[in-house]
Amino acid sequence: MQANREQIAKLEKQLKNSSYNSAQLKKAIANLTSELQAKQQQIETLQAELASKNIRIAELDDAVAGLNQDVDDLSSQNEAKAATLSSQDKALNTAWFVFGTKSELKDQKILQKGDVLKNSNFNKDYFTQIDIRTDKEIKLYSSKAELLTTHPAGSYELVKDAKEQLVLKITNPNQFWSVSRYLVIQVR
Repeated sequence: MQANREQIAKLEKQLKNSSYNSAQLKKAIANLTSELQAKQQQIETLQAELASKNIRIAELDDAVAGLNQDVDDLSSQNEAKAATLSSQDKALNTAWFVFGTKSELKDQKILQKGDVLKNSNFNKDYFTQIDIRTDKEIKLYSSKAELLTTHPAGSYELVKDAKEQLVLKITNPNQFWSVSRYLVIQVR
């Protein structure tokens, strides 16, 4: 645009200095000048539109960044909730069992004066943790066993394996674990 302006100014100067005074040439220079001004105005309009579009793009970039942050926050919250739900689900479906001779159970304060789990000072580390949804058989490695904790009859059975050792088979886990999440078995 600047080069065009300079060229038009040069032509106008030459025309003024020239003894040749053509109306047609003056008209052509006037047309070029007005065309140049129109183009300049069009460029300024386009630059203003571009500036407003750049502002809008920056606003949209900020909005997208905010939405991405929201998505990240929600994802983190979902992960935390999923972890909490998983731990709660695990806790809801956790039970503990122990089997041992009468003297072993007394040593661990699980059996005291003929009562099972009478108070809370028994050795909790002596118990084995299980998932009641998946663990439905407990090998007892003994030919004689007696459940000392209360569990509904019909929700389990004691069967012998190939080695004539007893295995506790839980046939109805929900019913079996409904009374207590602790299972104490005395073996002989």
